[in-house]
Amino acid sequence: MAKFILPGILFMILSSGSGMAQTSPEKPIIKYVTIDSITGETIIEWEASETPQIDSYEISTLDITTNPVTGFYLGSVPGDSLTFSYKPEKQKPYIYTVVAVDEAENRSLLSGDYHQPVHLKLQYDSCSSAMLLKWNKYVGWKNSLTGFYVYSKGETGDFRYLDRLDTNTVSFVHEPVEENRKYQYVIIAYDSRGNRSTSNTQSYFTYMPPPPDFINLDHVSVIDDQTVEISFSADISGEINDFLVSRARSREGSFTPVQMITDVNSSTIQITDNIATQVEKYFYKVEALNSCSRPVASSNPGNNIVVSGSAEGSVITLTWDPYEGFSNGVSEYTVFRKNRYNEYEVVHTLPPGINRFNDNLRQLGKTDNSGDLHYYVEAHENGTNQLGIAGTSRSNEFIVNVETRMWMPNAFTPEGYPNNYFLPVMDFLPKDYKMFIFDRTGKVLFQTTDPHKGWDGTLNGSGRAREGAYIYHVTYLSYNGVRRELTGNLTLVYP
Repeated sequence: MAKFILPGILFMILSSGSGMAQTSPEKPIIKYVTIDSITGETIIEWEASETPQIDSYEISTLDITTNPVTGFYLGSVPGDSLTFSYKPEKQKPYIYTVVAVDEAENRSLLSGDYHQPVHLKLQYDSCSSAMLLKWNKYVGWKNSLTGFYVYSKGETGDFRYLDRLDTNTVSFVHEPVEENRKYQYVIIAYDSRGNRSTSNTQSYFTYMPPPPDFINLDHVSVIDDQTVEISFSADISGEINDFLVSRARSREGSFTPVQMITDVNSSTIQITDNIATQVEKYFYKVEALNSCSRPVASSNPGNNIVVSGSAEGSVITLTWDPYEGFSNGVSEYTVFRKNRYNEYEVVHTLPPGINRFNDNLRQLGKTDNSGDLHYYVEAHENGTNQLGIAGTSRSNEFIVNVETRMWMPNAFTPEGYPNNYFLPVMDFLPKDYKMFIFDRTGKVLFQTTDPHKGWDGTLNGSGRAREGAYIYHVTYLSYNGVRRELTGNLTLVYP
């Protein structure tokens, strides 16, 4: 398009022969400027100039913000044509004018007669699932504009009517709009004379990244009395790598956020949560969040295992909540008990569906274990997840305090086998313990607070005691709070 400058005072051409001024042709009146929603062509239609013998009409765009006014010449049509169409290289809010040219090449005055069609812009708010439409008022119809009509079209089908707005409203919110779908919009302006002008067609694809291929809650496992670990695996190869861990009292309960993890760059993630693991049971889940922090995918649930129990005589009964979160279910439960070396060892393995175990302490005999028995249970996943991880959920540590049972021998032989020390036989070590050995006069020959240490038949560690009868006195406090005293006679015999 050729650029030109319009003088500030529009010209009149004087006749050099007669000395009389030749007037410009009457200006044509633009009826409307509209845009074809299918082809994208801009169409200008006007009323013919009242001046006879119009040779042609010239169509241009104007930039009225400059001084002097500038513009671009678009083209011309013969005088018997009253429309012009072209397809702009760019969709912009152009201002159009039409000039009549007579056979003497006199041009009509512009006199401010120009039209600007509606130009539409879109703004997508993905977090609100809303499309904001904004446009300018139609310029050129002066006070005859009657209103705007909003139309939309999805990926298929025709444009459908959304709303009619008054002349002062130049925006509209279309909601809700669906994700990952193409929308097209046009605005149609009408005037009181029946003219209509269609805006440019604006399209927008409401893109939202796809959710990850998988999210797997690998386990919920107890760390200590106040802490659980939540471990999960996720596909982070896509655009979504923000996750939210939440918890609830039940699988179908109301979940509340625990922690948001953003910009995850590892396929396996662990976090911790502070709860009273001895009594509180929670279900956890992990959700993938899009750029609006809105969940788009959720993991399988998982819960911490709460073990409780009781002691009835020599039988310890343990019960626990089943683990309900593994994608492939539970393969087995394993019961662990702490031994005398402060190490946990396997007591029993149970199939899924069994959440109760009786531990008969009589079967242990002399264990040399403390009377506070420590247990925990592990649930093992049946199979592996997408990353080859087999989940294991560990319960809280449950402590059962039992009464120590103690038996005292009535004789022993120093330096002999197997009775070379005098000490009680007990099933579980007590919490507190004292043993005294007296002679017949009441003199203390030996004392200890160590249940593993016995009398070797010496007089306070020096010199051998004589064969004969002696007195023992034992006091002890069991871990279940029962205190007992044992007093009796013992006989020292040399081989």
